[in-house]
Amino acid sequence: MGKKGKWDGKGYDSETINSPNIFARFSHRRRIEGVLRHVSKRLDSGKILDYGCGSGVLISKLNGLKADCAVGYEPFMETGREKNLPIYDDYAAILDKAPYSTITILEVLEHVGWGEMSNVFAKFIELLAPNGMVLASVPIEIGPAVLLKHFNRLKWGSQKNEKSKQMGTHNNIFELISAAFFGAVGYRDPLKGGHTNFDFRHLIQFARSQGWKVKILGYSPIPFIGWYGNSQVFFTMERQGS
Repeated sequence: MGKKGKWDGKGYDSETINSPNIFARFSHRRRIEGVLRHVSKRLDSGKILDYGCGSGVLISKLNGLKADCAVGYEPFMETGREKNLPIYDDYAAILDKAPYSTITILEVLEHVGWGEMSNVFAKFIELLAPNGMVLASVPIEIGPAVLLKHFNRLKWGSQKNEKSKQMGTHNNIFELISAAFFGAVGYRDPLKGGHTNFDFRHLIQFARSQGWKVKILGYSPIPFIGWYGNSQVFFTMERQGS
């Protein structure tokens, strides 16, 4: 932990884009590549906000393509600030710089409990420019890829020494098998975030119920198949009628 109870995040990149596990490393790097491919088309549309930007990898790459086009919001992780990147931990600071033509939010929404999801979507509306767009990625915690994720977390994850019997993404072995082979998840606590029993399909249903137009851009790391067998999904959200 760092100052003010923030996580210093020093191990985050080592568990994702620099993971010693070749499958995890490949998957997370493909995520960054996929987002860059889509967002680079919007560099001339206006400012970009990376919401929950972590160590700032995407911000650094975007600003390398076009100077000062992107800023980040990261209230929980300190790493990245030493790189002199435009990362803010105060929501008022990024609101002051609004509106944004594009908001990217990568591997964040799965950590939001259903009880708080409406508040996050309300912030999107507050931050977006007219005709603005949210580009999101979330993990796919159903299908056979979840087995690889599970064993990767047990072997390499930061929680491996805390509770050896904790499943990480599912409450027990039966839920893990059900999710991996039948695409069915168990109970998800509406007050807690995290990956446990997260189903991206429920998130998309929620967004549509809130008046957002959702378009699935694709899946990663194998783009030519559907969600079954992949580990991440990319989609855009725009307000209906915008």
